[in-house]
Amino acid sequence: MTIKIITIGKFSLKPVQALFEEYLGRIRRYFSIEHGNVKSPEAYLAKRRPGDFLVLLDERGKNFDSVAFAKWLEDKTVHSVKNLVFLVGPAGGFSEQERHQADFLLNLSPMTLQHELALVVLAEQIYRACTILKGEPYHK
Repeated sequence: MTIKIITIGKFSLKPVQALFEEYLGRIRRYFSIEHGNVKSPEAYLAKRRPGDFLVLLDERGKNFDSVAFAKWLEDKTVHSVKNLVFLVGPAGGFSEQERHQADFLLNLSPMTLQHELALVVLAEQIYRACTILKGEPYHK
């Protein structure tokens, strides 16, 4: 399975970008992972591939604790999801139509997060999930 994290727009906070890249490097020990940018959700949806399982980061989505998220991630691997795509939305969030096109809505926090910070939280939680699934000591 390949994990793809797609962001709307580019980084403006350089320290956040460095931290995100640190977690991407850690995740690569467990999964193939890619990061890309698009100008709008529509730009991604227009080129979405049939094998993509699309997860939108959205305030209306499901909350997990870290262990439950790890099990959810493992389930996607077991059920042969080819590309697990996380779309980190624009500042104004996703439209109802965009939400409807997603396979899953994920809420990282009941608090609103600036999209670049949400990106770091997502990457850290993916890494944490990997260590949980491997029984490694990062998650205590």
